Amino acid sequence: MKALFSLSSNLIPVMQFERDFMQFTGLTLDLTRFAFAFIAAVLSGMLVRWIRNPAARNLFAAVVGLALVYYPFGSHVMHGVITSLATYLVMWLVPRKCGTLAWLICFPYLTVLHVANASGVNWNAGDLDFTGGQMVLTLKLISMAMCFQDANSKKPEELSNYQREHVFAALPSLLEFLGFVFCFGNLLAGPVIEFRDYQMWVRREGPWAPAARKVPWTGDFRAGVRAWATAMVSMVFYLTMEKVWNFRLLATPWYAAQPLLVKLVTMQIVGTTYRTRYYFAWSLGHCSLAFAGLDFLKWEDTHGENDKDGGRDQRVGVWGRCRNAQPLRVEFCESSRLLAQYWNTTTGTFLRRYVYERLTLPGRKPTFVTLMVTQLVSGVWHGLYPGYIMFFAGSAVLFAHSTVVYNYERAFLGEAPKNSRNPLWLLWWAVKVFLTKQGLDFLAMAFLWLTWKECVAAWASVYYLPLLYMVSVLVLGNLFPVKVKKGAKKAAAGDGSSAAAAAATGGAAAAGNGDGNGDGEGVVSGDHMYLGEGIKLALVDGAASRQDLTNGLKQE
Repeated sequence: MKALFSLSSNLIPVMQFERDFMQFTGLTLDLTRFAFAFIAAVLSGMLVRWIRNPAARNLFAAVVGLALVYYPFGSHVMHGVITSLATYLVMWLVPRKCGTLAWLICFPYLTVLHVANASGVNWNAGDLDFTGGQMVLTLKLISMAMCFQDANSKKPEELSNYQREHVFAALPSLLEFLGFVFCFGNLLAGPVIEFRDYQMWVRREGPWAPAARKVPWTGDFRAGVRAWATAMVSMVFYLTMEKVWNFRLLATPWYAAQPLLVKLVTMQIVGTTYRTRYYFAWSLGHCSLAFAGLDFLKWEDTHGENDKDGGRDQRVGVWGRCRNAQPLRVEFCESSRLLAQYWNTTTGTFLRRYVYERLTLPGRKPTFVTLMVTQLVSGVWHGLYPGYIMFFAGSAVLFAHSTVVYNYERAFLGEAPKNSRNPLWLLWWAVKVFLTKQGLDFLAMAFLWLTWKECVAAWASVYYLPLLYMVSVLVLGNLFPVKVKKGAKKAAAGDGSSAAAAAATGGAAAAGNGDGNGDGEGVVSGDHMYLGEGIKLALVDGAASRQDLTNGLKQE
């Protein structure tokens, strides 16, 4: 069985330009082909936007996408074909149960692939296989099947706002299905996209409809260029830093001899270095979809509140549907409650919409257990290594403890003045950034080492201090809860896990109306989004970066 799932061959021979690139960068053949496949995906995104016919678009997306994943992964892509066709079959035969069956087909299959290919250890060694692509595909197939199941098994009034926007009752053609599955290289590293978004883009419906206001190509171009620049900076940073600041540094005599503070800062540098790998891959995936035009989100009305527009009302285009990370906001995040809004946001949206919310019974509030189960699902999705389970179980504590900190901050210090240059506020901001980053990077050492012995050794090297701090804050918050101001009550509903889960699962509005379904109203205003009655979450470009963040929003 293991041999069957790990067997792979590739008919494409190693070419001279690949050897030259490997010699120049020191990358393995797998990583070299992975990088060139991404570049080809970006070019494909530029080409597909000029294809207007829906059938031709689907054919291009399917054929080019399959070729782009075959190039680095070879015959291993057969696993993606198998699970895709199996999911399509259950959607055809049992539409009222197809989402549940997709979970039972795709998730166990992915787990077997993880085990058979020792994916985590091999990835750290620079050896790639299709397991990473299968991870993206698993989320795409399950979300698609769940939306189809919702349309065929629920009444309209039983659907949340997000579900109403993404359900579809008619089975797509096999060509359209395969176009969505392979989507000109989308399986290389994501981002995860919803089928209904892809379908509207292919058919030129919704915001892309000819009758709607034309989406300016300059906006798509700017979004693509920004994503490309982010990818290039990330690549240079990683190739430069990883030679010295790699996670194996924690097992050296040099590290063992350092004082505690140096060890903690070393963890932060190592964590930042490895995150740039993901910034590189996700930004190129974003770049490809942006050039194709899929990144456009919506038109947003402005009300002439400043002199730049002469006081006139205007409609401004908003991009960011396919953005999966905002590096500077991750690295300088002052509260872990907000981290997942900026990190792997499309996967976080999936976890929130298809795990967290569906584990919460109607009329009930989500609990810390709901959050923990959601994070463990994320851990299993990454692989069955102890390090993944330790990281994602710990991240539930990371997110939940930050809600306690937020409540105490609001109760005793009040809202921080906007753009304040008060040295004390700036110092407090720096302390929060340091603690947030330290908690994240402490947990990240388990994500990198993976095996139990090495994970425990890494955590023990700093006496588990970040974990003890987070647990202590949680205990303090339960023993001595503070009264939250009315404006923040809905964000900290129940035991505080609702707001924490909003961050943990990539959504911004689990607060909303206090029931965790994200259907509460909010207002986009200036550089922030106001949710419920007052919780303020900073956003990029003065607008929500994901369509997920705009459900139930009204313009101020």
